[in-house]
Amino acid sequence: MRVRAFYTTNKMFIRILLSFLSLLLPTVIIGYMVYVNVADRFKREFIYKIDMNLRASAKTIDIYLRTAQETSMNVLYDKNVQTLLRPYDQYTPELYAQVPQIAPVLSRAHNVISDLADQLFVYLDRSKVYTGQGVEDFSTFFGISYRFEKYDAAFWEQVIHDDRYVEFLEPSLVNQSDSIQKRTIPFVIRTTLNGNKAIMVVTIAADTVYRTLLNNSAFASTRFAVFDGNDRLVMASRQDDIVDNDFVRINNEFQSRRTVSTEMKIGGKMSVVTYVKSDTYGWKYYSVTPTSAFAQQASDILRLIVFICAALVVVGVFFSFLFAQRLYSPIRKMRDILVLHGDREEPAAPAVASKKSELERIGAGISRLIERDRISQGRLDIVRTDYFNHVLYHWIKSGDAKDEAEIQRIVAERIGFPENSLQCVLIRFGFKETFYREVQDVDRFVIIGKLRTVIHGLLNEQLPAYVLEDSRNGYICMADSQGDADGRKLAKGLRNLIETFSYDAQFCTIHIGIGKRYDSIAGIHQSYLDAAIALSRCGSQRDFAIVDAASLKESKDFHYPPADEKRTAFPAEDKSGTLVASVIRYIDAHYADNLSLDVIADEAGVSAKYISRLYKEKTGINLTDYISSVRIDKAKELLRNTDSNVQEISERVGIFSRSTFIRLFKKSEGITPNEYRRIAGE
Repeated sequence: MRVRAFYTTNKMFIRILLSFLSLLLPTVIIGYMVYVNVADRFKREFIYKIDMNLRASAKTIDIYLRTAQETSMNVLYDKNVQTLLRPYDQYTPELYAQVPQIAPVLSRAHNVISDLADQLFVYLDRSKVYTGQGVEDFSTFFGISYRFEKYDAAFWEQVIHDDRYVEFLEPSLVNQSDSIQKRTIPFVIRTTLNGNKAIMVVTIAADTVYRTLLNNSAFASTRFAVFDGNDRLVMASRQDDIVDNDFVRINNEFQSRRTVSTEMKIGGKMSVVTYVKSDTYGWKYYSVTPTSAFAQQASDILRLIVFICAALVVVGVFFSFLFAQRLYSPIRKMRDILVLHGDREEPAAPAVASKKSELERIGAGISRLIERDRISQGRLDIVRTDYFNHVLYHWIKSGDAKDEAEIQRIVAERIGFPENSLQCVLIRFGFKETFYREVQDVDRFVIIGKLRTVIHGLLNEQLPAYVLEDSRNGYICMADSQGDADGRKLAKGLRNLIETFSYDAQFCTIHIGIGKRYDSIAGIHQSYLDAAIALSRCGSQRDFAIVDAASLKESKDFHYPPADEKRTAFPAEDKSGTLVASVIRYIDAHYADNLSLDVIADEAGVSAKYISRLYKEKTGINLTDYISSVRIDKAKELLRNTDSNVQEISERVGIFSRSTFIRLFKKSEGITPNEYRRIAGE
């Protein structure tokens, strides 16, 4: 209950805090990715560094061993040694007196390799051993002075009979006469002097090998092991957690894996084991480094991520408290203002209303205000339009000059007629009995309601025009006509209007009166009167007629004459084939107009029946089908190359009914225009 009460009283604080804490998620994700990448990079560098250090140590030890071998050979090839060194029973008194000269040679050689070698001695038989300190009895040297725990005097006697040139013996502890004990690796070199086999032995100090490995180690926790060419353990770092058997297991596994680096569990810890083999003596070097050595470096990144997360929590708590205090009071005031002004929420279920936050309630209130403003603005626009139409209608019909300046401003700003040269046209629709008998009431209302839109659209394709409703089925059109060119455009727009309804001659009539053009805004009233006079001259003999007040006579260019009247749109042709070609050219040029058999026949000066029959005989297809195919081809091009909608494209190709256009297109292509556009765009 206490938790719920705290949430209820501190709802905004908790929500802001949760918003701040949401930043933790990307921080943790990014931090984890960085940590993984950094840890992986550290690990690769770690393994690379260990491998390089171990290789450097192996090369250094190889150099030491080669130096020991070369130094030993130099001793054996020394002139004094060559002359004096021989079995003890072969010495003459003169030679025996010179034997002490061998010791300095051995001493100098030992000094050269003193960093590596613990002792250097040579012998030919079981009688004497020659060292840098002098000559000793064979049994005394190996029994007391330099006693090997693994190799007694009898062993060294048997070494004389071995034929191997170079040999590393298994490491052994050496006890010297001064009670010093050292672990050494005997390095045996055999040669022949004066016809006798000589044995040169250099004892390599195991501590020197270990120090060389340790000096090149990048990590104090690294442990080392060295095996000779016979897989005998030469040297190993002896710790409580790693024993000799662990190194033997490592050596065996690496021989089977043939790898140079891997991770293994040694002494209960995951460790990186690296392996290098000497090319000279076949020694095998191993380093074992716990993975915790490099994990410590990567853990610094992890600590940084934890610190950043903790800082975000602290900052989030602080700013959540601050914002909650600073924001809640203004928000509550906004809510109260909305409520005081009557902008209450719509009734809702108590459970739903209780779940809404202050911000949600304020947002809902502001949304309602915006919606009310939009509705009010729409209503105001309607009122303005109705008022403007009323003022303009009154001005056109009455010609009241006291508001001329205001009318001129409104016409320029609202309609977009910057000039004062205007022309008035009166259009009167008449509906026949068949219209009221065959067309349902609902459809009749829709058709009559759309007439003003149709007139406005057809005229504005040619020049700027504004249409007002006059009496029943009558319309006043005000056109921005600046010259003869605009006059011809106006005439073309009116012709398009009549051609649009020419298919419906059984339903309606259209009579049009064109007023004269005046160069003053005040002249629009006079142009209206001219148009009214011209309209009265149309008479009732023809269904479609246009009379221009400028000539006060009926304009034949807009009539649909009987079949026996001849026209000159096409040149007179004697051959039927040439006439058909002319018809095709005319259709290709005027496909966007309201083409029909009557229009084409009228333009060609022949009857519709004749031109239809002739075209079918010459081409094998109906003339109306060809018109449709041309329009559909043009529509396909517009669908592919423009963003115009279906209605616009339909009108641009001369089909002013969207449903008719879709029906013809699907009949021709098997799919709708929108489906064709989608497929063509893929």
